[in-house]
Amino acid sequence: MATVPVGAISAVATAVGRPDLILPILAGIGEVDSAAPSHAMWAMSRMDPDGDEFRAAFEQFLHDFGSRGPNEWESRSPTWETRPALALAAIDRMRGAPDSADPALQNAERARQREAAAAELLAMVEADPATHGQLAAAIACSAAWLPGRERTKTNNIRCIHEMRMPMREFGRRMVEKGAFDEIEDYGFLRSAEVEDCIANPHAFTETIRSRRAEYRHLQELVPPFVFVGRTDGPDTWHRRDEPAEGMLGAGDSLVGMPGCPGQAEGIARVILDSNDPTALEPGDILVAPITDPSWTPLFVPAAGVVVDVGAALSHAIIVSRELGIPCVISATDATRRIPNGARIRVDGSTGAVTVLELP
Repeated sequence: MATVPVGAISAVATAVGRPDLILPILAGIGEVDSAAPSHAMWAMSRMDPDGDEFRAAFEQFLHDFGSRGPNEWESRSPTWETRPALALAAIDRMRGAPDSADPALQNAERARQREAAAAELLAMVEADPATHGQLAAAIACSAAWLPGRERTKTNNIRCIHEMRMPMREFGRRMVEKGAFDEIEDYGFLRSAEVEDCIANPHAFTETIRSRRAEYRHLQELVPPFVFVGRTDGPDTWHRRDEPAEGMLGAGDSLVGMPGCPGQAEGIARVILDSNDPTALEPGDILVAPITDPSWTPLFVPAAGVVVDVGAALSHAIIVSRELGIPCVISATDATRRIPNGARIRVDGSTGAVTVLELP
């Protein structure tokens, strides 16, 4: 449903020759669940990390957002509740950011731009009551349905987390028995094997070790983004850390999909895992393979965001619009073609990413 008002707004703006108004109208909506943790983290980044205020705020943060984390749809993945160090590392990345990076300030500015862009587009079709009415309804609906889309995901993630916690207790007990090497090893059991594992835990130890090794090997590879029929085997896939053909040099560009308007220049930080954000400094350009809410706190200190994959209503776009950060998505192989440490320019209005200077 969230795509319906977006399509109506896009159609009208394009018809009157003002497609530049589309993105501003879809930004600064507020009440977006995946952006909410960033506001709480920002507030904590301004507190004394050793003080009682911070400890109380962090405890509340884990209560409110503990279900979020990297790959949060997978029950064996860590979350901010099961591994608080992930959230603490993200908060630490925000400490060096200037006060002007406050996500609340950025959102307020985007909200003002949204109101101005909406008023301008509505004024252009005022002579056509039908179009004007449909456009006004679409703008109002976008403000309800885009956050609603995020809320649906949040509710699902909370349900998954309720399943995750007892499974982690099961894993902990299996570790105590010496049957599992890690708490998360429960994720390598098939549903039909769980009862047998409870009855005879050590019977699955070697099977789990073999599956874990295969899983970690596959994590190092990049499967084909699109294929027809059956894909070639993993032995033909590229490694994630393998430079792509056509590595960009100074002056070279790649073009993706515009996500959030604006330009930013900074040092490209290619980060493949949100679990380790320590390389990202305030003012850097975050270059990531894909994003989910665990990446959101990294948007705050970043000057811009470039993502390998994504669509018109993907997480990176929704959050970057709320935080007012230039963003380009669907920049194919950006993490493999942009040299880490290069100075780059991101144009969120055109989708162009240009290497200005090599490291």
